Amino acid sequence: MTLWRRAKARPDLIIAVLVGGASFAVYVKTLAPTLLMADAAEFQFACYLLGIAHPTGYPLYLFLGWLWSHLVPLGDAAYRINLLSAVFAALTVGLLYPLILDVLQRTVRSLERHLLRATAVIATLSLAFTRTFWSQAVKAEVYALNSLFVVATLFLLLRWSASKSSKTLYLAALVYGLSLTHHRTMILLLPALVLFVWLTDRSPLVDFRALTRLLFLAIVPLVLYLYIPWRAPATPYLHIDLAPDRTLELYDNTLRGFQNFVMGQMFRGELGYQASIAERVTMAGGFLLKQFGMAGILLGLLGVVRLGIGRWKVLVLLGLSYLCVVAFTLFYFIGDIQVLYTPSYIIFALWIAVGVSWVLEAAGRLAKRWPRVRPAASYGVVALLALMPLSLARNNYHLVDKSQDYQAREWAQGILAQPLPEGAILVSNDRNEITPLIYLQYVEGVRPDVVTMFPLMLPGEEHSNVVRVIDSVIDLERPIYLVKPMPGLEIKYQMQPFGPLVEVTGPAITGGPEYPTDLALNDSVVLIGYDLDPDSPSPGEELHVSLYWQVKEGLTEDYQSYVHLVDEEGNVVAQSDHQPGGTYYATSVWQPGETLLDEHIVTVPADSAGRSFQLLSGMYAHPSLEPLGAAQVLGDIKVADQSMTGWVALSGLRLEFGRTVAMGTFTKAGQPFSRAAARPLRATPSRAAVSPIGTD
Repeated sequence: MTLWRRAKARPDLIIAVLVGGASFAVYVKTLAPTLLMADAAEFQFACYLLGIAHPTGYPLYLFLGWLWSHLVPLGDAAYRINLLSAVFAALTVGLLYPLILDVLQRTVRSLERHLLRATAVIATLSLAFTRTFWSQAVKAEVYALNSLFVVATLFLLLRWSASKSSKTLYLAALVYGLSLTHHRTMILLLPALVLFVWLTDRSPLVDFRALTRLLFLAIVPLVLYLYIPWRAPATPYLHIDLAPDRTLELYDNTLRGFQNFVMGQMFRGELGYQASIAERVTMAGGFLLKQFGMAGILLGLLGVVRLGIGRWKVLVLLGLSYLCVVAFTLFYFIGDIQVLYTPSYIIFALWIAVGVSWVLEAAGRLAKRWPRVRPAASYGVVALLALMPLSLARNNYHLVDKSQDYQAREWAQGILAQPLPEGAILVSNDRNEITPLIYLQYVEGVRPDVVTMFPLMLPGEEHSNVVRVIDSVIDLERPIYLVKPMPGLEIKYQMQPFGPLVEVTGPAITGGPEYPTDLALNDSVVLIGYDLDPDSPSPGEELHVSLYWQVKEGLTEDYQSYVHLVDEEGNVVAQSDHQPGGTYYATSVWQPGETLLDEHIVTVPADSAGRSFQLLSGMYAHPSLEPLGAAQVLGDIKVADQSMTGWVALSGLRLEFGRTVAMGTFTKAGQPFSRAAARPLRATPSRAAVSPIGTD
């Protein structure tokens, strides 16, 4: 049999290959060309090194990625892992077509075969070009493979329901078991899968031998999780040598550590009621609208109704799977939560297909009166509905296109190209910025001597935020650099620029305050002193006020601190309000026992010569403006009157005629004069007129 005859004999296989191939071409066109940030970078180096990724481990994906990255001679290692996502996504699309066609054949009896195929193609490509699914096909991520497992499991289970073949059901159990070694959210489909088998043919669940085989096939793949304790000792970035007698072990290679890792113990805090259900449902609806548009949502809802009328068991399988996925994501709070909705989008694409077929059925019934125009009407509806995947492809292309994304590589190479001392420590507040550096270090061998650190790299308080991370290594006398400026950390450290980096040179406080106080805002924070520079400012001059906050108990909110100049009538004439510590070390993460240096700059009014003001300080919550205790009076500020001239009594001065003099203290009419007036003077033997000397 010739190839052409074989193709004609299996047209659906050819269509599936064409749909998957077309999607793959688009994914490759928009594929990220090299190293990325965040989790993508982690998977790029973890796959290549046969290493360990973040919990829950993804052992199957890492092993497949290692094989792929060492067998495919294309681009750099990072590009190859990006390409693997495109392969998984294209396979998902190719397998989704026969899955949708299978559902349509069970549900719709009156449509011709070619219309069913056209409907399946429309729905398949609609999913292929949705924003979220497409975005996961162009970078190193785990969601494309997870989508493939979702489609494969549903496909095999529906095939079993038609054939009642034990082999097909056993294969479905094996595929489902493998999916659990990749992404744990597949457990959300289990209630729907078991219920569907029970409703369709419960004999495999009540027959001891059949049930044992099913459980064995689903559980045996979990042995792949032993990959984690096997590879952890050989994974270089999990062992950070800080000193000869001090090594950070980022993976606890014990039974308890293994259990916590594969169960995702560190993410349990993200589950809960952190927002109203209405807000989360609205968010989920917004995500769905971005995927398929309003037309797609309406067609999907039609599909739900149509399945309820004709194939309620299939609706139970798809509907319960959809509800379990969405319910979980409603209560799971992570930054990229939208990608966890992807299985629900796959199911919704199936519903769209059924909805499209119902529209075609309706169009056919309306055209029965005019048999000659019936085919044209059906094809016209198909052509109109085909605009949906086309419009999705056009609208989302520029949103997901990463073909020119070299930002992470350029940034990371720029950081490691700096003349850092041997054994320097690079610190970021964001793990996403550290992962591309690790890739360059361990995959390409760039500056492997440099240590990279970030918050939450280990559980516990010691590494809970960027300040705790710096505190944990500042006593090692190793040079410490921030990978970027972090305004606010000057409350804790002295810092200086170092190219694009910032060098931490020591603690911010090296002595006591110039003016000690004991002013408690409440039981949590005490103002133990402050510095002024100058003590008595001139009009229009900047007054630098350094507050020394001592933390007695932890604060639960992020507060603003302030320094205000207040006149005799209680009016604020100048002020400085800001969040001490900035966003990087806000008050809610301050630790009991710390003393922090809070710098304020207040510009004295230009028309205030000779006036006195009260200097107030305190804290308040933002944006409620609720004060943290009462405002504290630091003292009175006397603004100098530089226009005054006349006789002065001088002490501590050495006058040299015609020369600039260095000033100690001086008075006029018995009142202290401004230190800011401590400028070069001209003097006569018998009397001194206060007059600044120019640079000439």
